[in-house]
Amino acid sequence: MSSEGLSTQRTFVKYLVKNLPSRLLHLKLSYLPRIDSVLLSTISAKLCKLKTLELNCTERLVDDCCWDCCEDASTCTIHSPIPDVYADVEDLSLAYATALTPLTQLEHLHLGIYLSELDIFYYHLYNCRTVTFQTILGPAVMGTSVLGGPDACDACRSLFAADVRATELYATGDVEDDGLGLETGGEDQG
Repeated sequence: MSSEGLSTQRTFVKYLVKNLPSRLLHLKLSYLPRIDSVLLSTISAKLCKLKTLELNCTERLVDDCCWDCCEDASTCTIHSPIPDVYADVEDLSLAYATALTPLTQLEHLHLGIYLSELDIFYYHLYNCRTVTFQTILGPAVMGTSVLGGPDACDACRSLFAADVRATELYATGDVEDDGLGLETGGEDQG
């Protein structure tokens, strides 16, 4: 799905799901522009026999390249849906659990999203992957060669890791507690 964007995902997924057999047991979609309740509901409505569902949008983020590539990829992917799409982790968990309700046989769920607030990603881009220096015209900012996202950054980990992990544990437990009976569940760390 790497060629699909935020504006085309819904149409593409409806077409894809319509053409998949309803008896499908395992589904993995990578490089999604976003994971939201509309996507989960579309999948759940037709593929209710799924035992494994793996969805990922964080793979679209290019964190092993230059600062510009990382920033460009982040603008066309909703990788951190809190607080712009869902107000908080409780809102996200309820929306996802409701959308997944038809999947009564689901045993394994992986959602490749970051449960850190979007501000952490921007903090990392502008504070950890940049250098500010003085020019004749005033301060200038330049991207550095430091690679990786907030999860690979010592400064970001020390500032945000404990809160992000608590949010991940809450969301995983909340979705599992909403009657899905999952054996495994999780989100990408970040």
